[in-house]
Amino acid sequence: MKKILNTWHRPLALLVALAVSPQLLAAEQINYTILVDNGVKAGEQIVDIADNGDTKVRFIFKDNGRGPELNETIQLNAKGLPVAYQASGKTTFGSAINERFSVKGDTASWSTGGASESTKTNGNALYLAVDGSLHMSSIAINAMAKAGSNSLPLLPSGTLQQQVA
Repeated sequence: MKKILNTWHRPLALLVALAVSPQLLAAEQINYTILVDNGVKAGEQIVDIADNGDTKVRFIFKDNGRGPELNETIQLNAKGLPVAYQASGKTTFGSAINERFSVKGDTASWSTGGASESTKTNGNALYLAVDGSLHMSSIAINAMAKAGSNSLPLLPSGTLQQQVA
């Protein structure tokens, strides 16, 4: 009887482990509270990172009744650089945010409302959002760390550099 239990016990244990494993890779949520003037709450940033790494950001900051409110969706490649980015919401003074970025093959394309542009890319550049959240800074720092470099080329143009003071 003991031999029979051992034969089905191992496959059963494997099935239980597989059933539980998605919970081990559960999504992550990071919440930030933005404080000003002696600890008065002025906003928040909520970052939801899915199991596959896709990220959604909700960013709100209000000072004297004005400030941006935006929602972002970000997909990163293996280098930690955005290959798809969408942002919508309102700027500090109420203008609409409707920003898009994507990389398809060796072409990067972006639009910020009415203007659209594209350029050839080797996949090593960081898109710098016009009206992005503070989370884009975290993405930039992590991408530089992954690249083992203190700088990254930027899209649409320029170079981002990190220095130790």
